[in-house]
Amino acid sequence: MAMDSVVGRLMALLDLLQSQGKMTLDELSTGLNVSERTIRRDIQKLQSLDVQLEVTTGRTGGVRLESGSLFHALRFTDDEVLALSLGLELVKQSSLGLAETVTTSASRRLQNTMSERLYKRFEALSVSLNSLKTPISKTKNQVPSSLILDIAEAIKQTSRLELSYRSGKNAITSRLIDPYGMVYLEPYWYLSGYCHLRKAVRIFRLDRIRQVKPLPQTFTKPNDFNSLAIVSQGIAVSAKGSLACEIKLYTNLEKASSLIPPTAALLEAKKDFVLLRLRCFPEQLPEIALHLVKLPCSLRVIKPRALKDSLYNLSEKAKTLANA
Repeated sequence: MAMDSVVGRLMALLDLLQSQGKMTLDELSTGLNVSERTIRRDIQKLQSLDVQLEVTTGRTGGVRLESGSLFHALRFTDDEVLALSLGLELVKQSSLGLAETVTTSASRRLQNTMSERLYKRFEALSVSLNSLKTPISKTKNQVPSSLILDIAEAIKQTSRLELSYRSGKNAITSRLIDPYGMVYLEPYWYLSGYCHLRKAVRIFRLDRIRQVKPLPQTFTKPNDFNSLAIVSQGIAVSAKGSLACEIKLYTNLEKASSLIPPTAALLEAKKDFVLLRLRCFPEQLPEIALHLVKLPCSLRVIKPRALKDSLYNLSEKAKTLANA
């Protein structure tokens, strides 16, 4: 029997034990379509490789893979690489209180189990993803993992992409895109980048991409390009009935960035202040006014007038409560 067949059978045996738990020799031989004698030999081979197997005899006997013994023999599909990458990214962004060294160590351990090709894809995805501030949930707008990984590689390698894209009105266009970054905002995946057809930065929903083709041409990504902010504002602008808000924050950009989430607004450094721009719906103005009051810096609302009114109403309510 060829070496590849032996290795493949050993891995299939491990997969069965990992997914099914304790199994009898008869169940294993049936599942792998080999004799029980072959199964016994394969078990001995695995034990010689320090794979910890619990083998018991008798009516209730069988073979069980001991917990944690498979780590050095793990194999990952592209889908599993994507899941692990996203899981690590979410842990980094969560409030679990885990040190960065923990996720770094986990990444290093994963890298040691991957082939060179899968490691490159894993690395590309980790580098190209923006912060994920909302939980990833199942949605009917699911995107193939291969598409996400292909785009991630193009972002990391600054390679131009050719897209076949379906618009919201079902019009199909071919686009040349310089991909800058990917973002997940419930419930969609988005790609931001320079569109050569529109001669401007655009955002694209990944579930509307019908086909993607990497091109040999490369590009230079703008410095400090914030894909998350661009996508967030792009979604807000496209929402009917939304209001444009502009507020001067009398602080520096570094401080403002620590106070304002990138998903909430765009920040632009000016000579003596930071300009905060966001879009919202009228019913959100009281909440925005409350957040502005909490900011530890002076500010002035430029527009809209309705936001100024919300701040005034908030101050009047505070006066009433103080005098109650």
